[in-house]
Amino acid sequence: MRLIVALFLAYSCSVSATWTLDNANSSLNFISTKNNNLSELHSFDQFSGQMTSSGELSVSVNLASVNTLIEIRNSRMQKMLFEVGNYATAELSAQLPASVMAATVGKQTQIDMQGQLTLHGVSLPITIQINVAKLDADTYSAHTVKPIIISADQFGLKDGVEALREIAGLNNISLAVPVTFSVLFTRA
Repeated sequence: MRLIVALFLAYSCSVSATWTLDNANSSLNFISTKNNNLSELHSFDQFSGQMTSSGELSVSVNLASVNTLIEIRNSRMQKMLFEVGNYATAELSAQLPASVMAATVGKQTQIDMQGQLTLHGVSLPITIQINVAKLDADTYSAHTVKPIIISADQFGLKDGVEALREIAGLNNISLAVPVTFSVLFTRA
C-alpha cells in the first residue's frame, strides 16, 4: 500500500510540476531606431515567469529594469515612455501545446506560440515564433526564431516616443520595435 501511495504522489508531483524562469541565464532584448538608420540594442534586466506541466505560461517584465547603457535614457524611458509609476510591468500569457510539454529530452520544437501581451494598459493577441527545447527533465529553453515586431502605437506608447524624440532633439524614432528573447525555465 505504501508503494502505491508513493507512486501516486510521485506521479502527482510530476503532473503538476512548475518551471520557473531563470532570469540570470535569460535575456530579453529590443532595438530602437532613431533618425532613420541609427539602431541601438537595449535590454530588460529583470523579468520573471512560470510554466506549468499543462503548458500555461506567464511572464512579467519589470519595465523599470530597462537598460540602454545610458542612465539618463533609462530614466527617460521609465518615466516618459513606459510610465512605470502607472504601468510597472509588461505581461505575457500563453498556452504551449501538449506536444512541447511531452517532448523527449533533447527534442527541439519550433512553434507559433499564441499569446496575450499586456503593455501600458493595452492587451493584444500576439504570435511569437519560437524554438523550444527540453534540455533535461528539469529544464526547458526557448528563444525567438524571428524578432517580434511590437508597434508602440498599438500599445498607446506613441506620445511617449514623441516626448523622447523631442527631448533628445531627434528627427524621428521608429514606432516599430523588434524584440528577441532567449529564456531558460527550470523546475521549481
